Amino acid sequence: MRLLIIINMWETKIEAKMPKGAIAKFALKYGLTIIGYPVNWYEHKGKTYLVTTGLIKGKNIEKAISAMRKDKDYLRVEYSKGYFTSFIRISKDSLDFDKNIVFLRPVIILPDATEIIEIGAHTKKDSLRVYNNYKRINSDTKLKWIKYNKKSIITTFSLGEPLTEKQSTALKLAKQNGYYDYPHKITIEKLAKIMKISRTTFQEHLRKAERKVIMEKQFY
Repeated sequence: MRLLIIINMWETKIEAKMPKGAIAKFALKYGLTIIGYPVNWYEHKGKTYLVTTGLIKGKNIEKAISAMRKDKDYLRVEYSKGYFTSFIRISKDSLDFDKNIVFLRPVIILPDATEIIEIGAHTKKDSLRVYNNYKRINSDTKLKWIKYNKKSIITTFSLGEPLTEKQSTALKLAKQNGYYDYPHKITIEKLAKIMKISRTTFQEHLRKAERKVIMEKQFY
């Protein structure tokens, strides 16, 4: 299942290392790639919780899930066959608690705790506020772009099978080497050489991963 909503807004892409982030700290400690989508906020016994659902990939998933369940800021963590849903306690001034922004794409968290965030807001001021808040926590935060788009698309990932190891590797290499930048910073051929497989095989792994995670933007 896939959800696409077209709306006019300011789009912002941010990359920031968040080693103390509620989810990123587990990606860093256990060498995981986590692709999650914040789906809701709610109150429970006077506390605010963020509900995030998504995919988790790596060799130490069970250890990470166990650690999350023991973390005092986690109310509940559900996990099954590569998919997780977490209920995390956050403060009202948390970076994730901003009713003036929406997440255009699932948040990608890499094993080095780098978070790749694409958000949308109705004003440029709101978008810049989010960037500045990340910058305040980590001065190396990168503003990849900020632009006004009359056809912004809010995309959730496909609820299909989890990524295979090869699909995950292909997707990670593509992101890290700028394949999704415009113009492309690297070709499929070069990515295939890095992974030491044929161009056709690499492209097949990447396209299947994209379909599962909905990495590509779609314009109408």
